[in-house]
Amino acid sequence: MARASVILAMILLLKSYLKSTYGLSEEKCIKWVPGKKSAIGDKPAIRKIDRPLQWEKLPLATREILTPEDIKTQQDTFVQLWEADPVIAEPEEDIPMADV
Repeated sequence: MARASVILAMILLLKSYLKSTYGLSEEKCIKWVPGKKSAIGDKPAIRKIDRPLQWEKLPLATREILTPEDIKTQQDTFVQLWEADPVIAEPEEDIPMADV
């Protein structure tokens, strides 16, 4: 479970990095459809900021989770990244579940 949260946190960190590096808005990312050509044509992304991805924000991405303290640190880091993402919403309580 802890490794899965590291992987998801890496995705959230990468998403934030790409958006800031290429100056992409959340709206533009949501509207993007793979393979669909735009009316004005596709143009290459231009890097707005030239800096590497900072893995220091996610220390357990580059080392093993060995102790209960590591698990707690990862949990806290994941929650911070999750809450910082403007798109991730709380699940709706009143949505009925389909019978499987």
